[in-house]
Amino acid sequence: MEMKTVQRELKELNPVEVIKSGIELMQFEINKKKVAVEIKTADNIPLFRADNDEMVRLFTNLISNAVKYNKENGRININVSCEDKFIKIEIADTGIGLKPAEQEKLFQEFFRAKNEKTKNISGTGLGLSIVKRIIESYSGKIKVESEYGSGTSIKVFLPY
Repeated sequence: MEMKTVQRELKELNPVEVIKSGIELMQFEINKKKVAVEIKTADNIPLFRADNDEMVRLFTNLISNAVKYNKENGRININVSCEDKFIKIEIADTGIGLKPAEQEKLFQEFFRAKNEKTKNISGTGLGLSIVKRIIESYSGKIKVESEYGSGTSIKVFLPY
């Protein structure tokens, strides 16, 4: 990505179908942790122009984190809507949440929240930095809201 050698194959994508592909790729982990996943979609969600593989990678990564940092028998609520000229995708989990200091560093490369609730969760700390780069490369934005012990909500805004 840093070398900008990735060849994108841009095409019109349905955001809900891309999200469902990410869920499908994570289905084994979702079932293993007994996490319920629900998608709610507003009417008339437009298509957007992007590379399918990049978008599936982006949403698989976000769903993976929502599963990985969730509680057993937890929930993931995914809401797809429009806001201004953006498709807004919110992925909210009932997981362990983040402390305010962790939220500030969440999208930095190699950052991993280190506390008593994350010590047994593996990862490189690269996933969300990659997600942020992909989103910004499409002139989109990403926001996080979290409460330690109660869960996290990631909001992705992609232009259409």
